[in-house]
Amino acid sequence: MRTKLLFRFSIEGVLEHRWLSQVQWNTGSKTWAGDLRMQRVDIVKWIATMVQLVGYALTGLNIVPWNILAFIIGIVLWFLVGVMWKDRAIMVVHVGAFIAILGGYLNS
Repeated sequence: MRTKLLFRFSIEGVLEHRWLSQVQWNTGSKTWAGDLRMQRVDIVKWIATMVQLVGYALTGLNIVPWNILAFIIGIVLWFLVGVMWKDRAIMVVHVGAFIAILGGYLNS
């Protein structure tokens, strides 16, 4: 069975690729094992991004402590994305961000 390399650009501009069999290529079937997981990760990362943008807006408007709550929710969601991707760098940076935000909030 012949395979083709499928390229597509994601919203972040990162080149994604995967090998598809000729049958999958022609029929467009979604039998690749990672499709469902990638969809969940994409949903979580976009929700996390939106929540963190709301946190930035609330900070700009000086709406405290709701801005901290938005940031904490966004940090937790991005940490979950790191777990789903098995990306330790994303997990570490968001643990650090959580500690910094919590420490700053408790000292204010």
